[in-house]
Amino acid sequence: MRRMKGLGALALLWVMSFPAMAQPDLSGNRGGLAAAPAGSRGAKQRVRMRVLTGRVGLDDASAHKVLAVLRAHEGKRAELARRMKSEKRNLKRLVRQDSNDEASYRRAIDDLMRTQQEMEALRFQEFTELRKVMTAKQQAKLLVELNRLMKRRQQRARRSPARRGLGPNLPGRQ
Repeated sequence: MRRMKGLGALALLWVMSFPAMAQPDLSGNRGGLAAAPAGSRGAKQRVRMRVLTGRVGLDDASAHKVLAVLRAHEGKRAELARRMKSEKRNLKRLVRQDSNDEASYRRAIDDLMRTQQEMEALRFQEFTELRKVMTAKQQAKLLVELNRLMKRRQQRARRSPARRGLGPNLPGRQ
């Protein structure tokens, strides 16, 4: 049961991160989340609506309410995702440098844990708001569907040419 809750939370985070990926990178970080192509936001919204109305079984009005809940927290979610990525990068840098500065490690770990807690609190708040709009059965269907979509996304990422070392400028790529 605990594993299912963890998978459900992970799947919910994944679907909620779609809007975060579509947010422009206002921080100026080259490694941050870049703006999505012009038509992709509408396409993502259509996919979400299809999942909510088709697979989850919501009517259009309820699906729009669910999307509104998710959109209400897009900015905060995107900011937390950027911070978490930056903090993980900082921690990896410390490990790669084989630093002996305990204070730096402690600070990096504390920052990462604090951001993870904020993200978890945001997820809990979103889920609480979704409970007002969806029945328990619809929530369960949503979590199952999100898990399925996440697995498909991971499979596509594993099969991508870039993952196999066949980037656009590398030998072996036609």
